[in-house]
Amino acid sequence: MGPMLSLLKTWCADLADLVAPRVCLACADPLVTVEALCPRCREHLMPAVDAPMGVHVAWDHGGPLVRAIHRAKYGDDPAVAASLGALLAEAWRAPGGFVATRVVPVPLHPARLRQRGFNQSAELARALAQQLDAPLAWRAVERVRDTPSQTRLDRGARRENVRSVFRADGSLRGQRVVLVDDVVTTGATLSELRDAVLAAGATAVCATALARAPLLFTDGR
Repeated sequence: MGPMLSLLKTWCADLADLVAPRVCLACADPLVTVEALCPRCREHLMPAVDAPMGVHVAWDHGGPLVRAIHRAKYGDDPAVAASLGALLAEAWRAPGGFVATRVVPVPLHPARLRQRGFNQSAELARALAQQLDAPLAWRAVERVRDTPSQTRLDRGARRENVRSVFRADGSLRGQRVVLVDDVVTTGATLSELRDAVLAAGATAVCATALARAPLLFTDGR
């Protein structure tokens, strides 16, 4: 049954390519591989060098990655976000040899999830969960308030916007958890999520994100 299932998946993938050929998520050039970006766009990826403390960030939020993440977030296709998960998994470096037993994506509020149809952070996290051989615990944490977008908020307002916004359940007790977000700026969201997961009894937590974006509005600190 295993080989037949694998063959069926291959046939389905080939059929999908005939109907809608794979294209680069940034420049839309045709792809001959299953990667998210073409070789030319991959050459322009810049490793993140200024991440918030305690967060492992794969890439700078610039160049082709900006366009790819925008498509993943607002393109109405979870497969696009899932394909970017390979970039996150590729760049993952376990801090201090961290061994994960659960992978938790930043949750969306139910109203936002219904509107968008999928959680882009959860789709990103799937590839990392597979690489780490750890369950994807996407239901372990809920977002209890539908908060406004952080984009136009300064550092202090971001902290207030997400204060006490997450609630984790008892399934994370005793677990070593990796938190996953798509884009991190100040780290306020992941910090609040970390607190909720630790309050639920997790024994160790680390955080990662696909890209690091600059803070557009500052509060002078």
